[in-house]
Amino acid sequence: MIFNLSDTIAAISSAPGYGRRGIVRLSGPLAIDVTAKCWHDDVCGLSGEEFGQQPTWQAIKGRFEISETVIVPAEAVIFRPPASYTSEMMVELHLPGSQKLLNMVLEKLVSFESVRLAEAGEFTGRAFLNGRIDLTEAESVAEVIHACGDAQLRAAENLMAGMLHKKCSGYSQGLADLLALVEAGIDFCDQEGIEFIDNERLIEGVEQVSGDIDTLLKDSESWQDLHSLARVVLIGPPNAGKSSLVNLLTGLDRSIVCSIAGTTRDVLSAPVKLGLGECLLIDTPGLGDVDDPLGAVSQQRVYEIIREAELVLLLWDPSEVSELGEILHALREAGNVRVLSVANKKDLYSGSQSPDSGLDGLNTDLFISASTGENVDVLLEKMADLLHFGDNYGRAEAVALTARQASALSSSNESLKRLLTELRSGLDEAELIALELREALDHIGSVSGEIASDDVLGRIFSKFCIGK
Repeated sequence: MIFNLSDTIAAISSAPGYGRRGIVRLSGPLAIDVTAKCWHDDVCGLSGEEFGQQPTWQAIKGRFEISETVIVPAEAVIFRPPASYTSEMMVELHLPGSQKLLNMVLEKLVSFESVRLAEAGEFTGRAFLNGRIDLTEAESVAEVIHACGDAQLRAAENLMAGMLHKKCSGYSQGLADLLALVEAGIDFCDQEGIEFIDNERLIEGVEQVSGDIDTLLKDSESWQDLHSLARVVLIGPPNAGKSSLVNLLTGLDRSIVCSIAGTTRDVLSAPVKLGLGECLLIDTPGLGDVDDPLGAVSQQRVYEIIREAELVLLLWDPSEVSELGEILHALREAGNVRVLSVANKKDLYSGSQSPDSGLDGLNTDLFISASTGENVDVLLEKMADLLHFGDNYGRAEAVALTARQASALSSSNESLKRLLTELRSGLDEAELIALELREALDHIGSVSGEIASDDVLGRIFSKFCIGK
């Protein structure tokens, strides 16, 4: 999609629905002129020319004329380039939040021949095309809008703050410096005794950038991971108090609580807030001996869910440990699963000492009461730490990569690894080395919308004294 930057565009920029205030936004060369034609100022009596001379970022109180009979109270805010969001002349109209009214104002604005409706994402698109933001920051705008949790919001804010752009700029800088040296050697290949970079230094420089990209790809979350909730499976013997704990953590009566063992027969789930994120807490039927086909099917399904879990909460009653051995066997069969062992019904026991199950391989990580809520806050903290949602976890500073960004970085690294293999095999043809470096640079440049190879020629002349 190519936007025509000579147009003046308009759109409703506030969320759909009714609210106290709604916003209509204009951007383009005639944004102020068009607004002035519809503006009434009964207080200061501003003329159209005087309206356009008002200070930037200052609310101008007045009224907006939709028609001769419909004039509504409004505030206008002028944003001038280059400090506006689009780096163009912009006006925001703040109006009563009726959706019908906002649509009427928008229809009035686009009735002028010089104004058209903005296309989807065009304000952010203009910000990118005008150099106000790069592609990573542009993509972060959409992710901030659609963030469903703290982890997603922080990751999107990190993108908006330019964290990925800074990292990619560092990679581009390193590769462009290497390419400048390689191309300088090509340009002066007829000069005997001049070597701008040797094979060893070239390998070292490529290894550094490739390693940094590997680290970024390894440490970064993907947007898909952030949008999918971590699965926490709650298991334990019948009547261990699993349903009571689910109801307490979710604040909902999702599970039937009964003194009769085995009342939960279905797998139930609900989201639970954890530190900087959320998990999906899955309540399962009690594991143990069953004497009916339906119970056997339910337990088989539980074993499958355990294998898919990021964390398993094993809840058990210290007064009844006869079926824990079978559950531990099921966990071992499930493979490499993180387990948090939680003893329940602390309110029925005196003292603070954690109970001992008497079974090898089962220590008590926490002693709680699902009935009174004792130590449940500690349980949530432990879950958050194990799932890396704690307030101090490095994810808050990590960069989340979209599929496009991860693909571009992976493609760049493939070029670098291919080049390293060739260099270690004795490749010394500068043209082929330069080709691989340019390809890696182009992939990195596509992350932020830059074409890094355009800078190479300038780097050659800025770093070397050609006259020598």
